[in-house]
Amino acid sequence: MKGKCGTNESELEISWLERAYTLKLFFLKEGHNTSRGPEAFWRLSRIQFSYDTSERTYFKDAVSRKRPGNGAAWGGGVGPGGRAAERGRPLPDPAFVHIGPPEAGLDLGSFCSLAAGKHTASSHRLSALVTPAGMSYECQAQQTISLISSDHQKSVQLLLSEVRIQPFDITADFVFSEEHKCPVDQREQLEETLPLILGLILGLVIVITLCVYHIHHKLTANQVQIPRDRSQYKHMG
Repeated sequence: MKGKCGTNESELEISWLERAYTLKLFFLKEGHNTSRGPEAFWRLSRIQFSYDTSERTYFKDAVSRKRPGNGAAWGGGVGPGGRAAERGRPLPDPAFVHIGPPEAGLDLGSFCSLAAGKHTASSHRLSALVTPAGMSYECQAQQTISLISSDHQKSVQLLLSEVRIQPFDITADFVFSEEHKCPVDQREQLEETLPLILGLILGLVIVITLCVYHIHHKLTANQVQIPRDRSQYKHMG
């Protein structure tokens, strides 16, 4: 793991298995004018993921094959669902490539009949993890970012979960600034606290109602009762 820290641009690089897999995250700090004045924020602006399907740890079923047009036939292999590809026919399109951090690292999903070799997947016009300047980004929920691979038959997805990151304005090592929660976490937090808030409001309304009733009852009990029987009035004349 390594990176580059700058005032307005930062980069985080994570590689494993002797750089067979390399994930690069590029961050950009920007500013814009609002009705409240100038505001600065940072965002994840670009992702680049390099992978080698000839590495057998994750790509166990990858096969080497040549493209038609040079006299070579397609290689044989096992496609999705266990169906064998016949010689001379292209292998079926494999399942999506999934990348996610279930623990400390990244976990690659299953692959079927991938063309062995080095490939690069990158983002296109990305604006993710948008966070006010001077704050860290936190999100427990899972987020999916689609990447475009150099092998156009493959789809690559980056799955992010339990994320806490801050590429700018770091005041001390291993110390995050105040967190900015993602919209999904904010909504889930609101859903958790809303019943409690409504219960407190309902209880407060009940208490106020009982107090008003008690005060009203006490005031009316102390008032002098005026007789309504007209026979008790003295004749005036």
